[in-house]
Amino acid sequence: MATIPLLRVDNRLIHGQVAAFWVRSLSCNRVIIIDDVTCADKFMKKILMMATPAATKLSIFTSEEAAREWKEHQLGDGRAMVIFKDIKGAQKAYQAGFDFPTLQIGGSAHTTGQKQVLGPIYMNEDEARILNELEQCGVEITFQVLSEQKSTPWSSVRNKAFPKL
Repeated sequence: MATIPLLRVDNRLIHGQVAAFWVRSLSCNRVIIIDDVTCADKFMKKILMMATPAATKLSIFTSEEAAREWKEHQLGDGRAMVIFKDIKGAQKAYQAGFDFPTLQIGGSAHTTGQKQVLGPIYMNEDEARILNELEQCGVEITFQVLSEQKSTPWSSVRNKAFPKL
């Protein structure tokens, strides 16, 4: 059974903050990416392997594969950081059966129809509704961009950015 100290949404997947701070500060020897599109992209998989810190194993799953691996093997051995590319991907994995207790929102680039909710994190109302649904299922949701920053609970972000939800 894998020990999972962090489940994070970060659209950049593996980058300097993840490689230099989160993986090392949490003493992870595995990074697990759960994203259907990334899993099917051979070129992106090669890039992510090169970006993964030395002595750290990288696994990339679809939502369905992750749920199956969770049910059968609890994602295997080691100490793993799990990264979702987006909030919808986290919801899809959860609905497929990957039952996680916490979710950190750490990076979400701006796209049309989104608004800035905290630092470099952008969301739309559909994503906010998904977070509400996950929260109602018992998932504790926090926002934290950098490891040295204090986390902010979803309720605070929601009350400020989406007061009508």
